[in-house]
Amino acid sequence: MTPRDLPRARSRPSRRTPGALLLLALLPAGILLLPGPARADEWGLGAVRDPFATPTEQDRFPGLALDGYLRLRSDVLTNLDLDRGPTPSTGETFYPLPASDPGGKDTLTSGNLRLRLEPRLDLGWELSVHARLDLLDGLVLGSTPDLATRWAALNAAATRQQAPADSLVVKQAWGQALTPFGLLLAGRLGVGWGLGVVANDGSCLDCDGGDTVDGLLFAVPVLQHSLGLAYGLSATGARFDPWGGGGQAVDADPDDDVRSLSLSLLRTATPAVREVLRAGGRSVLDHGLVVADRWQDVDDPGATGEAGLAPTAATRVARGFSGVLVDGFLAFAGPTHLLELELVLLSASFDDASLLAGMRTDPVTARQYGGVVRETIRPRAGLELGLELGLASGDPAPGFGARPRTTQDRARAGDLDGPQLALPEDRRIDNLRFSPDYHVDLILWRELVGTITDALYLRPRVQLGPWRGFTLELVGIYSQAMEATSAPAAEAPLGFETDLALRYASPDGLVCGLQYGLLFPLAGLDNRELGLDARPAQRLHGLLGWVV
Repeated sequence: MTPRDLPRARSRPSRRTPGALLLLALLPAGILLLPGPARADEWGLGAVRDPFATPTEQDRFPGLALDGYLRLRSDVLTNLDLDRGPTPSTGETFYPLPASDPGGKDTLTSGNLRLRLEPRLDLGWELSVHARLDLLDGLVLGSTPDLATRWAALNAAATRQQAPADSLVVKQAWGQALTPFGLLLAGRLGVGWGLGVVANDGSCLDCDGGDTVDGLLFAVPVLQHSLGLAYGLSATGARFDPWGGGGQAVDADPDDDVRSLSLSLLRTATPAVREVLRAGGRSVLDHGLVVADRWQDVDDPGATGEAGLAPTAATRVARGFSGVLVDGFLAFAGPTHLLELELVLLSASFDDASLLAGMRTDPVTARQYGGVVRETIRPRAGLELGLELGLASGDPAPGFGARPRTTQDRARAGDLDGPQLALPEDRRIDNLRFSPDYHVDLILWRELVGTITDALYLRPRVQLGPWRGFTLELVGIYSQAMEATSAPAAEAPLGFETDLALRYASPDGLVCGLQYGLLFPLAGLDNRELGLDARPAQRLHGLLGWVV
């Protein structure tokens, strides 16, 4: 067992409304401190360097290794409002319309940039320090013109771009050590597990988020498996500096911390080992099971973390939150086929979901389930056939509850999104949300809804190549709501989307790709109140990258 054979660790807290609080608290973010999906695997580049490869120039400097990529993306989005008019309950369209569109084509364009660096400092035998640094993360091209001239009011006068204030974002920083007793990881870790359905560290080349948590993981080899025990601290609440500046900040109230503990059993081979075995006609079975518990006893919703705003008895809420996640995955790889499966069960409860002390709510509960199964067959060289079935449990409240606005008190009939919790009559939130970085399409789930939730989908695909670095892929996605009342038109069928992708990956790490998506909306996306049928939407998505 080596550190590369073992894994890697999400959190994104927001506590504005009871609905938003519950949505985020039920995510398995911060519960798991485990391995993530392979980076850039859609490009065939792999996440782990082949141990059988010839030594490179980098290998001559064993003290420092550097991975990462430079990524540029562009999009042309056409008719993502589906020509169905504004939603009567909110008065807004599904997707923003161009400020000016003389041609009436409802077309929007955008381009963005990211430079990711993942340095590794080797301090000794099996002792290392790791980090993930994103520079100009998601920077919209042309968004920071330098207008510090007498023509400051004229964008046309800009001759250069300014660096934004948040040019550098440190997303991960952690240490790794192989001790005589097992493997130890500690720090701010990437969170990933299985296929990345609910816990995804955002390593793929086209990913945007990435889950992280502050904590530690200790793993030991047991019967050719890795047995891991992980502890995570997702939120501390208010804190103060006893020295008034320059000292070490102290947690103002340990009782309001959000903590997690998980136990996992994992067996997985590196991509390089897997390919060697498959090439030799042998099968490989990867599998894992994790059980995680997350809890919070009390809370102070008004605490912002700033000094001098420590919680008091008058502002505390007896939150009584407890959540248990069970997640298992399996991957069986043979010479010509690959079967992958991940199943998720989540149970959680709040004794009090109020954000105002003294205004107690009734208990809130959640029972969520879902998963993915996919089969890939390679009948001959250069041809790959795949079929994926995905399911995420739903909630009967209107809207999908993927990313409701903090200003929205409750979802209403006709909404595409909205809180799935509406106290006091609705005290359940049962829609499982996949990680936003788990991609199956270009338009419906990725752009309009924001993630897969309250859904059943079927995804067949055909891929040709690679041939001289080129691959061509055709995908179809049929989607419907698990709960018909969640869809804007209160009907389960949502749409059929077809996506075509042409990708190129050079041996040196140059990648580029062009994807075209066409969504044919079905009855569930119509506007019943205005009597308007939803019309097709299109997206053209381009990517250019240099992968280290």
